[in-house]
Amino acid sequence: MIGSDLEKEAIEKVDGVVLGSVFTHLLIEDFYMVMYKFIPIIERGGIVSFSVFLEDEYRHENHSNVYGVENCYSRVFYTREQMESWCNWSNDKWNCGVNRNYTLKEHGSFLAQGQHLHKYFTISL
Repeated sequence: MIGSDLEKEAIEKVDGVVLGSVFTHLLIEDFYMVMYKFIPIIERGGIVSFSVFLEDEYRHENHSNVYGVENCYSRVFYTREQMESWCNWSNDKWNCGVNRNYTLKEHGSFLAQGQHLHKYFTISL
Protein backbone atom coordinates (compact mmCIF):
# COMPACT_ATOMS: atom_id res chain seq x y z
CA MET A 1 0.00 0.00 0.00
CA ILE A 2 2.67 2.53 0.97
CA GLY A 3 3.90 4.22 -2.20
CA SER A 4 1.32 2.38 -4.31
CA ASP A 5 -0.80 3.83 -7.10
CA LEU A 6 -3.83 3.43 -4.83
CA GLU A 7 -2.19 5.57 -2.14
CA LYS A 8 -1.28 8.25 -4.67
CA GLU A 9 -4.80 8.28 -6.12
CA ALA A 10 -6.38 8.50 -2.67
CA ILE A 11 -4.17 11.42 -1.64
CA GLU A 12 -5.08 13.21 -4.90
CA LYS A 13 -8.84 12.77 -4.36
CA VAL A 14 -9.74 12.89 -0.67
CA ASP A 15 -10.68 15.96 1.36
CA GLY A 16 -10.01 14.41 4.74
CA VAL A 17 -8.11 11.73 6.58
CA VAL A 18 -9.11 10.06 9.86
CA LEU A 19 -6.46 8.20 11.87
CA GLY A 20 -7.88 6.74 15.07
CA SER A 21 -5.39 5.12 17.44
CA VAL A 22 -2.66 5.05 14.80
CA PHE A 23 -0.21 7.61 16.16
CA THR A 24 -0.62 6.18 19.66
CA HIS A 25 1.67 3.40 18.45
CA LEU A 26 4.13 5.31 16.20
CA LEU A 27 7.29 7.15 17.17
CA ILE A 28 7.30 10.92 16.58
CA GLU A 29 9.54 10.50 13.54
CA ASP A 30 6.85 8.28 12.02
CA PHE A 31 4.21 10.90 12.85
CA TYR A 32 6.24 13.44 10.85
CA MET A 33 6.68 11.02 7.94
CA VAL A 34 2.98 10.09 7.79
CA MET A 35 1.84 13.72 8.10
CA TYR A 36 4.23 14.69 5.33
CA LYS A 37 2.26 12.45 2.97
CA PHE A 38 -0.90 14.42 3.78
CA ILE A 39 0.50 17.87 2.92
CA PRO A 40 -1.28 17.90 -0.49
CA ILE A 41 -4.61 17.23 1.24
CA ILE A 42 -4.08 20.00 3.79
CA GLU A 43 -2.81 22.44 1.13
CA ARG A 44 -6.01 22.12 -0.88
CA GLY A 45 -8.14 22.83 2.20
CA GLY A 46 -8.61 19.32 3.56
CA ILE A 47 -8.40 18.18 7.15
CA VAL A 48 -6.42 15.46 8.90
CA SER A 49 -8.08 14.11 12.08
CA PHE A 50 -6.21 11.88 14.50
CA SER A 51 -5.88 10.76 18.09
CA VAL A 52 -2.77 10.69 20.26
CA PHE A 53 -1.70 10.10 23.81
CA LEU A 54 -0.67 13.55 25.04
CA GLU A 55 1.79 14.21 27.88
CA ASP A 56 4.14 16.95 29.04
CA GLU A 57 7.13 14.84 27.98
CA TYR A 58 7.59 12.55 24.98
CA ARG A 59 7.88 8.90 25.87
CA HIS A 60 7.70 5.47 24.30
CA GLU A 61 6.49 2.43 26.24
CA ASN A 62 7.42 -0.89 24.69
CA HIS A 63 5.36 -3.80 26.00
CA SER A 64 6.86 -7.21 25.31
CA ASN A 65 4.87 -10.34 24.71
CA VAL A 66 1.49 -8.64 24.31
CA TYR A 67 -0.93 -10.96 22.53
CA GLY A 68 1.73 -13.67 22.81
CA VAL A 69 4.04 -11.94 20.30
CA GLU A 70 7.38 -10.39 21.24
CA ASN A 71 7.79 -6.62 20.59
CA CYS A 72 4.41 -6.27 18.90
CA TYR A 73 2.88 -3.45 20.91
CA SER A 74 3.98 -0.06 22.09
CA ARG A 75 2.38 3.13 23.31
CA VAL A 76 3.81 6.49 22.37
CA PHE A 77 3.02 9.74 24.18
CA TYR A 78 3.55 12.97 22.23
CA THR A 79 3.77 16.56 23.38
CA ARG A 80 1.68 19.37 21.96
CA GLU A 81 4.93 21.15 21.09
CA GLN A 82 6.04 18.28 18.86
CA MET A 83 2.83 18.43 16.86
CA GLU A 84 2.81 22.23 16.69
CA SER A 85 6.41 22.27 15.48
CA TRP A 86 5.47 20.03 12.54
CA CYS A 87 2.57 22.38 11.68
CA ASN A 88 4.87 25.39 11.54
CA TRP A 89 8.19 24.19 10.15
CA SER A 90 9.42 26.03 7.11
CA ASN A 91 12.84 24.48 6.74
CA ASP A 92 13.04 20.79 7.58
CA LYS A 93 13.69 17.51 5.84
CA TRP A 94 9.93 17.07 5.34
CA ASN A 95 9.41 20.52 3.82
CA CYS A 96 9.01 19.55 0.15
CA GLY A 97 8.91 23.24 -0.77
CA VAL A 98 5.90 24.05 1.40
CA ASN A 99 6.21 26.67 4.13
CA ARG A 100 3.76 25.22 6.60
CA ASN A 101 1.61 27.40 8.80
CA TYR A 102 -1.09 24.89 9.66
CA THR A 103 -3.61 24.99 12.48
CA LEU A 104 -3.52 22.30 15.15
CA LYS A 105 -6.82 22.15 17.03
CA GLU A 106 -7.78 19.90 19.92
CA HIS A 107 -11.39 18.72 19.84
CA GLY A 108 -11.73 16.59 22.94
CA SER A 109 -10.87 13.18 24.26
CA PHE A 110 -12.16 9.65 24.61
CA LEU A 111 -11.29 6.69 26.76
CA ALA A 112 -10.16 3.53 24.96
CA GLN A 113 -10.24 0.10 26.60
CA GLY A 114 -11.62 1.84 29.66
CA GLN A 115 -8.22 3.22 30.62
CA HIS A 116 -6.30 4.95 27.82
CA LEU A 117 -7.15 8.62 27.38
CA HIS A 118 -6.86 9.64 23.74
CA LYS A 119 -6.92 13.31 22.72
CA TYR A 120 -8.21 14.00 19.25
CA PHE A 121 -6.98 16.78 16.99
CA THR A 122 -7.26 18.14 13.50
CA ILE A 123 -4.63 19.77 11.33
CA SER A 124 -5.80 22.15 8.61
CA LEU A 125 -4.90 25.41 6.88
